[in-house]
Amino acid sequence: RCTGPDWMSIVQEDAANMGIRCFFHYAGVLGISYDNCLLIIAVFSAVTMGILVYRYSPSPYWSYLIYIAMGFYMFTYSGLKQTIAMGFLVLAAMAMLEKKPLWFLAWVLIASWVHAPALIFLAAYPFCRQKLDKQYFIMLAVLFGAMLFFRNEIVRFLSSIYYDDENAYAAVDTMRVGGRFLMMLLIMVLGIIMRPLHQWDRTYVRVFNLMVLAAALQTMSVFDNNFTRLTDYYYQFIVLFVPMMLQPGHSQARALPERREEIRYWKPDTYVLLGIGITLFGLWFYNNYINSSWVILQDFVFRWEIDPYSLYGQ
Repeated sequence: RCTGPDWMSIVQEDAANMGIRCFFHYAGVLGISYDNCLLIIAVFSAVTMGILVYRYSPSPYWSYLIYIAMGFYMFTYSGLKQTIAMGFLVLAAMAMLEKKPLWFLAWVLIASWVHAPALIFLAAYPFCRQKLDKQYFIMLAVLFGAMLFFRNEIVRFLSSIYYDDENAYAAVDTMRVGGRFLMMLLIMVLGIIMRPLHQWDRTYVRVFNLMVLAAALQTMSVFDNNFTRLTDYYYQFIVLFVPMMLQPGHSQARALPERREEIRYWKPDTYVLLGIGITLFGLWFYNNYINSSWVILQDFVFRWEIDPYSLYGQ
């Protein structure tokens, strides 16, 4: 439809998500097949994630273990618009970490051109730059209280913006939360224990704040899986949070020698045991994710597994 004679009307039929239709149109003009469009999207996602990990992660092992185990890689097979948008939001997050507000805004707007819900990432810049003071923790209490007690109203509002039917989601028990939300809280608590929050530890604190916003959005996942996908705009940065919280104290001290006395140090055995536990949990979680996604995965094969003769007549 994006390369047919009426492609202009198709591309412009709706302002939301126009970017993906423009991409398909110009890919068709250049003779790029749909299969190779998937490849281009996957490469874009991998490259942006690779830049993020290279610049900010103290451990590529932990970053990619979490990236794969949490299902972000597999999501590139199905969530095409959001995969592209998440790549642009990775660039936006790096602009936020480097104090480049105009670049941050530009990347978020480009992401929203491909997938409109990406606009929710606009909250990241002001929120992640909050100071760690008494007002900060009061704000967190208010945020989670509001998300729990006013979820029905918030969901109706978001549905009216992003979805066709604002009443598509039935009311739920406002105090019920999902297992993924509890897992997020557990990881954040573990992070604070392993690497306490300090204002001078700017990158870690800002990544922690991205986890806070992810957990707040995850409280709405009891309505529909669409809100879990919305959460992933923030939660994808767990690929930085986990390796940062597991960064040994002596490694932190090399990066911040002037803060050597304020850094929390743990025995090497602690990191080894915790690392084994997280690795086993990641493998278990990924195995469950694979088993629950068989409907999506059953039609995917490697290129060398395709019998070209079986394609004729289909």
